[in-house]
Amino acid sequence: IPVREILALEIASLKGVEVVDVETLALKLSGLAGGVKKLKLLGTGLIPATDEMSVGAKQPDSEARNLKTLFQDLWQGFKSVMVIRHHGQPVSALLPPDQQLFIQQNLQLQLEAARVSLLRGNQPLFDSSLKSAARLLNEYFDTDDVRVNSYLNEIEALTRFDVRPQLPDISASMIALREQLKKVAE
Repeated sequence: IPVREILALEIASLKGVEVVDVETLALKLSGLAGGVKKLKLLGTGLIPATDEMSVGAKQPDSEARNLKTLFQDLWQGFKSVMVIRHHGQPVSALLPPDQQLFIQQNLQLQLEAARVSLLRGNQPLFDSSLKSAARLLNEYFDTDDVRVNSYLNEIEALTRFDVRPQLPDISASMIALREQLKKVAE
């Protein structure tokens, strides 16, 4: 009976340990790495200019052209070509295609490193790889994009997992069983 009590306590402590589904997390990281090329990088999209000329201005007749209307037409033409936008934050420069590829591959590499460290049970490398992936997403990708936000949320959720949880000591029941067997053998 004392051995069974110890065994019941150890079984309860083992059931209290949160089990990590390593295979599912590894597949999730692999899927994230595979979808990196679909993410929108900063400085790669073109913003179409609005046509302010057609909104409120009417075209004068060709007979009524004078110096004043000529300057107005020139100014309207210049405004339609040159558009100044205020974003409230620094605008990143356009990235050449080779640098875009480099950033995408670096993000893929960080996600694959997180997957390998997950499979090996290396918590510090797992956390470091996920932190680097989140940093790359925040620095080089458009965080207003839905996919990029989804990636950031997934990485945030993955950082909460303990790759190798601390297991309780269950040797007390074995020691008690051996002592019980010695008593019976005597």
